[in-house]
Amino acid sequence: MKISDDLQISLTVAVSEAGRMGHEYAGLEHLLYALTFDDETAEVLQHAGADIDRVRETLTEYLAEELESLEDDGRQPRLTLGV
Repeated sequence: MKISDDLQISLTVAVSEAGRMGHEYAGLEHLLYALTFDDETAEVLQHAGADIDRVRETLTEYLAEELESLEDDGRQPRLTLGV
């Protein structure tokens, strides 16, 4: 399946962030976090009433506190089936 370059970038950011946090998987939370840095997506979210800074802050807290971090074994996180 061919995906857009923008989506590929967002998926790469999601996986990178999951790896930085020591997560085994990159899930929808990681993807939403990555998408908040995409200008077009951020604009859509703002038009829907979202406070982008607050969304990022909430996701950062959730990802750090609620998801288990593993020791760095050098493996890159895998995308969840939901993603």
